[in-house]
Amino acid sequence: ERRQQRERQDITLLMALNNIDGYEMVMSHMCTEHNFECLLAMTEFVQFKRRMLVQYFAPRYQDAQSAVLAELEESMIGLSDAIPQSAIVYEYDYDDDGDECDCDGDGADVL
Repeated sequence: ERRQQRERQDITLLMALNNIDGYEMVMSHMCTEHNFECLLAMTEFVQFKRRMLVQYFAPRYQDAQSAVLAELEESMIGLSDAIPQSAIVYEYDYDDDGDECDCDGDGADVL
């Protein structure tokens, strides 16, 4: 029994968020605690930071300050790629009928 407890303690929240099943388990728990909005907000913050890193910082600091990029990448919380992308972060919009439309054309799922 102690061994099972030790094994459970080895799984961190960051590890769970980096896996779609773990993310869904955290979301399920947050829903029972009426705090799922916190996880959704954190997800959007992380996706925004990732988008800024890829689209803004990486092109500007490729060679001159690779240490800056490495530090930014290291500070990123890993989320599973299977988590749908935020409509706010990735510029999704709705057409006149209220249906989702992909403004940037990448075809990704939306939160």
